[in-house]
Amino acid sequence: MWASASIYLEQLYSWAAEISGAFVALIGAIILSNTGIIPKASPVYDAVWTFIIPLAIPLLLFHVNIKRIWQESGRLLIICVNYIGQSL
Repeated sequence: MWASASIYLEQLYSWAAEISGAFVALIGAIILSNTGIIPKASPVYDAVWTFIIPLAIPLLLFHVNIKRIWQESGRLLIICVNYIGQSL
């Protein structure tokens, strides 16, 4: 429900569009959690982090334009991949 509200805010207000709906949802969740409106810990959160997030990341990566990333980042991409490889 909060995600839908943040997307609606993003489409309705220019300030929300500038910071994106995801950031609006994140800030809203932080505020709701700190005020005690939503719980800080729940078994539902464990299910989300265990199953949904690992499935969502590859789905997001399917929409990545590798050619555009290569053109815009160039040498920096090689350096980042190198550091990731060295840390593993």
